[in-house]
Amino acid sequence: SEFVVRLPTLPQKESTHSVDEKDESTPAPTPRIHQKVETVLVVDDNVAAAQGVGKLLEHKGYKVTYAYTGTEAKELVEKDRPDAVILDIGLPDMDGYDLAKMMRVGMEYEGLLVALTGYGQEEDKQRAYRVGFDQHLTKPVGIVEIESALGKT
Repeated sequence: SEFVVRLPTLPQKESTHSVDEKDESTPAPTPRIHQKVETVLVVDDNVAAAQGVGKLLEHKGYKVTYAYTGTEAKELVEKDRPDAVILDIGLPDMDGYDLAKMMRVGMEYEGLLVALTGYGQEEDKQRAYRVGFDQHLTKPVGIVEIESALGKT
């Protein structure tokens, strides 16, 4: 038998630059080391899609809250500070990329941020990482992929 273990290295020095809200060419922030995820905010304007993901997570033991607009998501993140946010990119009132930047810079949200979107091209993924997402999942996904993104294997 052969076992391979790969462990991430800790960053040498934490970056002190800030991300300009209009500049997406800024490199992604230093990867964050996340604690165990117990509370998850699911953000999607498609109520059935949000609740479908949420029900899967609840079945696995997560405490789930929902938001269906960027404004609702912003309010819940400020109020509840969930361990993770699963965020759709195409929201009716604001772009999910803009919301992610706002959460990371303006709100100093340090929880896990997962894009769950229909935008799955390589450029979409790179843009997601540049604005502060930790993970990018392309719809449709199952619970295995979601739990993997949340750090549970």
